[in-house]
Amino acid sequence: LGVSLLPGRKDTCIVKHRVSAVHCRALVKGGFDVMSVYLVAGAGPSAANADILEAAGREIAKLNRPFVVGGDWQMTAGELESLGWVQRLNAVIVQPVEAFPPSCKSGKGRMIDYFVIAKGLEHLVLDCYVVQEALTTPHRPVRLKLKMKEKAPMMRVIKSPKRFPAVPVFGPRRSPEHWEHVHFLAKDRT
Repeated sequence: LGVSLLPGRKDTCIVKHRVSAVHCRALVKGGFDVMSVYLVAGAGPSAANADILEAAGREIAKLNRPFVVGGDWQMTAGELESLGWVQRLNAVIVQPVEAFPPSCKSGKGRMIDYFVIAKGLEHLVLDCYVVQEALTTPHRPVRLKLKMKEKAPMMRVIKSPKRFPAVPVFGPRRSPEHWEHVHFLAKDRT
């Protein structure tokens, strides 16, 4: 799995301390972009969070590739969908099927950690769930499992080196006397 910076960027930061992204050369031809979003805590569907989402959306639209955005959205999937951001990106929300336990234990104990993925990738989703055994608080991580394309088994094969072409050396040939002299020296030693 290869990971690189997005084209034209010197770092992974899209919005300082809020949005980061990298390009993964896997899963689909040409790869896909992975973005992490952390919206303003407790702000929900506010103007501040809308600005952060718009900056992330501009980057996604500019790259014009499949994407997976995972985040602490600070709002439920329904609230995010009501902003129209997911629809403008031609994306879908993927969240754990099991609503309990929620990804966030504080406050109302809501599911505010989930993924937004390009519609072209939704058929690759195998599972999405809250990692129960995580010792983090107040949030538990949410894991997204995607189906990778199976690779054909590969075997290392040693190839014979290519033959050198039988082309005469450019320039004058050595005189045969030289080689005869070497031959005589070898004879003298025996």
